[in-house]
Amino acid sequence: MRFAQNGLRGCGNYFAISSKYSCGGYQYKYSDGSGHQGVFLAKVVIGESSDDVDANRKMPPMKDDKTRYDSVTNNSQGHYIVYANNKCYPLYYIKYM
Repeated sequence: MRFAQNGLRGCGNYFAISSKYSCGGYQYKYSDGSGHQGVFLAKVVIGESSDDVDANRKMPPMKDDKTRYDSVTNNSQGHYIVYANNKCYPLYYIKYM
């Protein structure tokens, strides 16, 4: 969360089901400063997701029973956003040119 930036669904850690989203021509790949780029393969607890859109969000929305959703999704594109570091764990850093 320390390096999280605001996106369409607020300030959180954004994850995509497909690596094509990060490795393609999008701005979401990581550059390590030596000319290499890479992506992180992570385990993410998405639990019960909401598809609510709020660019000012800093935590998942409330459910009707006064508890919070675990994550937020954009359903059709396969992206999930979590708002707590303990819901995601980087397993591997995959470096490529």
